[in-house]
Amino acid sequence: MSTEIFSSVPDLLFGILISSWEVFVEAAPYLIFGFAVAGILNVLVPDQKIVDYLGASAGKIRSVINASLAGLPLPLCSCGVIPAAMSIRKRGANRGATLSFLISTPETGVDSIAVTYALLDPLMAVFRPLAALVTAVLAGLADNLLIGEEPEKSGSKKPEKSGKKVEILAASTIVGVSAACSKCNSPSCNCGTPEVPEKEVNPALNTMPSKTTHLELKTGSGEGIKPLILSPTMYVPESKTSSCGCGHCGQEKNGPLPDKRIKKSIKEEFLQGLKYSFIELPGEISKWMLIGILLAGIISYAVPEALIQDYLGGGLGSMMVMLFVGIPLYICATASTPLAASLVAKGMSPGTAFVFLLAGPATNAATITMVARFLGKRSAALYVGVISMCALGAGILLDWLYLKLGINATATLGSAEELLPESIKIGFAVLLLPLMLYGIIRRDKECSCAECH
Repeated sequence: MSTEIFSSVPDLLFGILISSWEVFVEAAPYLIFGFAVAGILNVLVPDQKIVDYLGASAGKIRSVINASLAGLPLPLCSCGVIPAAMSIRKRGANRGATLSFLISTPETGVDSIAVTYALLDPLMAVFRPLAALVTAVLAGLADNLLIGEEPEKSGSKKPEKSGKKVEILAASTIVGVSAACSKCNSPSCNCGTPEVPEKEVNPALNTMPSKTTHLELKTGSGEGIKPLILSPTMYVPESKTSSCGCGHCGQEKNGPLPDKRIKKSIKEEFLQGLKYSFIELPGEISKWMLIGILLAGIISYAVPEALIQDYLGGGLGSMMVMLFVGIPLYICATASTPLAASLVAKGMSPGTAFVFLLAGPATNAATITMVARFLGKRSAALYVGVISMCALGAGILLDWLYLKLGINATATLGSAEELLPESIKIGFAVLLLPLMLYGIIRRDKECSCAECH
């Protein structure tokens, strides 16, 4: 008996790999298309232009609609969207707009829409972004109208005295410059020992306590530890322009370079778009995309159809199960699509699969924690509640649409596969796979030296 089990393991693994490869071949042309469109958006639409429409000046309603629309085409996952959302929040976006952006961005993107059309059907490809837009708008409006910009009690801290804050700021600035420049080994780097010219930031700071602060800074020139004295009248170090590679040294003498969008040539813009499309973006989502495809292969090959049809075929109970599975799970919109397609192929109703498609990419344990931390516990509860209700409502509506239109979901599954010959799809898959693997390796290397950034 045990011999039969062990002998069947290679066959099982081979079958799963073949099924996963078939899913990948179907998705590859549309993934490449989605990556290309994302690169075009990255080049043509500057971040600042988006942020201008999300602040308080845009109003509580228009800012939410703008944020929801801005997030729809962006191919960011539920964790990848966090820094972008926190950035627009700090730069003036109101609470509701930030929440809308957090929801609409990971729920769909140009790449996931293309893959949805490839692996599911046109109805699902149209319904998915519309449901994501409605969910994001409802959550943002509810947050702006019910909660607003009231400061949340959680995480509130007592305000520090202005004198102490400036003292800490000046000290941390000098320490930061020195620590960053300690990595420079270039002899032409002049930032090893910061110069402290006698230049007052604000005469009013002379009201600070009459004491000096000693900091011991380790310089990059190998001279050991040097004391640096900060007097009550604060000084700002002026770093010299240098040719070394550290991020804080290459600044002009009169301060950092102004934050301007440097005009680039058409060739530079084209190369930037290519780099983002086929190097940076694959590094962001490829790991989870390949995991999703592997899971789809496992379901397609190893899970009996009767199991899905009997226990997760459809209805509110099945939708609730998929909702509870999807909310804490980390999976991106593109990676969840082949998984949902394989479940539909096994007999799950499209509405039940859609609950997972909507709730899974929009939320995970990390995102919920970050929303509670930066937007407040009430916003986090609203965030999960609106997504849950909209996912269940959209699932019920989608099942009704399929029934009303007389569409058999399993019959239309993968209807886009007829548009391209098999040889073309295999060619795209062979081209895409090394790009995705390179993106994963490159991102892992960048993450391993994250302390450098």
